[in-house]
Amino acid sequence: MKTRAVLNRLIWDKNIKKFAGEYTVTFIHRGAPLDERTIQFSQITKVLASYFLYVDENGEEVQIPFHRILSIRNEQRKTFLYIKGKHPEEDLPEENAIGEDASPTETEE
Repeated sequence: MKTRAVLNRLIWDKNIKKFAGEYTVTFIHRGAPLDERTIQFSQITKVLASYFLYVDENGEEVQIPFHRILSIRNEQRKTFLYIKGKHPEEDLPEENAIGEDASPTETEE
């Protein structure tokens, strides 16, 4: 599944978005330690055609192109939903495939 589609499912799919607070997004950020930055998924304000917007610690909205996303990770389960350059065998489940106490299918670390 493409990065944009994964982000949109976390935002809009009623069966999945209740778990969105468990996720972090890591992306290339020049000048940061290891040139990477990790944010809480809840900081994302918009997902557009080729980038997403998030609010940083100063309250400013920052634009990040999708090609800079390195991973999307569930921090509670310590699993990855997306890793750049890898094609997980399992993707997000189809609509209505998640039970009340279940979470999206993910790839193990």
